Amino acid sequence: MDIIPTTDRPVDRQEVTRLYRRNRARYEQLTAQFSLLRDETARARQGLWRGTHRREGGGHAHDAAVRRLPAPRTAFTHRGSRPAIDQRGEELLGLHRVYAAGGDVAHRDQLAAAYDDFARALARDFHTRRESLEDLIQVARVGLLQAIDRFDPTLERPFVVFARATIVGELKRHVRDRTWAMRVPRSLQENYLVVVRAVDDLTQELGRSPRIGEVAERADLAEDHVIEAMDLGSAQRPASLDAPLPDGKVPEPGAEDTAFETAEGRAVIAHILARLPEREQRVLELRFLEGLTQTEIGNRLGVSQMYVSRLLSRTLSRLRVCAQAN
Repeated sequence: MDIIPTTDRPVDRQEVTRLYRRNRARYEQLTAQFSLLRDETARARQGLWRGTHRREGGGHAHDAAVRRLPAPRTAFTHRGSRPAIDQRGEELLGLHRVYAAGGDVAHRDQLAAAYDDFARALARDFHTRRESLEDLIQVARVGLLQAIDRFDPTLERPFVVFARATIVGELKRHVRDRTWAMRVPRSLQENYLVVVRAVDDLTQELGRSPRIGEVAERADLAEDHVIEAMDLGSAQRPASLDAPLPDGKVPEPGAEDTAFETAEGRAVIAHILARLPEREQRVLELRFLEGLTQTEIGNRLGVSQMYVSRLLSRTLSRLRVCAQAN
């Protein structure tokens, strides 16, 4: 690891930045390489245990198999950890050089298998309850293949640093363009992802649903932006037409609507009623719209109940004849 020399001269900010970036890239490279070695060791130990357990028929074979297992390739000691990681890194870098020179697909497949756990880890960072982890892993693998194809092993930049930017960019593009039913501004999508991740983390930490202020503090956003991001969730996954209604009933989008049968009849009746005298229209309105009795209609119009009865009978007969004619 590079160290800034201790002298009396002023500190050069550019030199500090350069050393920090170099040490940071080295740290990320070592972390990724150790993750690969750890997963390979775990798979090897598990495979050896399964084979031993199968041959010995179970029982106490597990303890015996574990005792016979070799020590892990990468041990966290000041002596043994760095040589193992450096050796693995040199092997992968040599494979990068061979693939860059020849372009053999088999070499690319070997590199993709070696960095597959790295791509899966980045995909898990984007996983939420609303998105499929398998889809994100496939997208991350596509980004990994793109990074392998474009990586230049002659540069000093570690591959994991270059691949991280490529895979994360591919994941962000997938989340932005493929997982939203409606197109919304990119800034709102990014705020939504930050808020969702903050809500999930706080729910696990607090054991309850977090408040708006707590989410805003964790996401480093204003409370108005947090509320806007939460409301934006409906634009990502619209409600299904088959979802139950508030009363528990399941809607039937294909059911026959009986109102269409009476729509044409209403249009015909409205056209016929317009031809009736005003008194007859008023009597029909009071009888069938307001629900008054014949006596109440007569009291309101100042006529007898018998006159209202004859007027209704004559008007309805005329309406039937006109409706049949139309």
